[in-house]
Amino acid sequence: MSGQATRAALPASLGGGWDGLTLDVAAPARSGLRAEAAGDGRFLIRQADRVVLLARQHPRHHGVHYARPGGYRSPVPPITATLARRIRETSADGTIWSARWAHQFVTWLRQAVDGPLHQGSWVLADGMPHWAVPGHWERLRRVDPDRGHITWFGYGHPEDDQRDVLPLRQLDPAGADRVRAWRRQARDGMLPPALL
Repeated sequence: MSGQATRAALPASLGGGWDGLTLDVAAPARSGLRAEAAGDGRFLIRQADRVVLLARQHPRHHGVHYARPGGYRSPVPPITATLARRIRETSADGTIWSARWAHQFVTWLRQAVDGPLHQGSWVLADGMPHWAVPGHWERLRRVDPDRGHITWFGYGHPEDDQRDVLPLRQLDPAGADRVRAWRRQARDGMLPPALL
């Protein structure tokens, strides 16, 4: 379990509102879910004693060749429809909804044994980074091999390699119960945000 942490609202960049949550974590010194570099562009992601991603950076730094050996466990517990509904129904607007989810994610991450939090300062911000490409999300849904190559920033060929996000576990198939439940939540306007 992560040690003591102090939360504060991230000051809004454009006068008023809420842009995110800052978090200062006192311990542990090393997290249970962490990246480790090995030279010559090689790195891995480890969760406790399990390697959950092996990767080697592309020579021109436009992406990585990767392999997901499996065994990754999300530090966030499964989100119930009841919780998603409660947060949606008790949030007066999108800003309050985002803030409540940020606080909920921080609570879960602090409780996680094999999560990413470690000593230092963290920010949970709403939205995707400025360099994210909306069209890449569709590719993520259709292309998800356990071994392959991923590029980012719109560079690379073939086109299916262009994705901004690489999940640490294989995505559920379109017909899975969990995916059908998420579709219902999306139609009802209650789908929780993705934590990346």
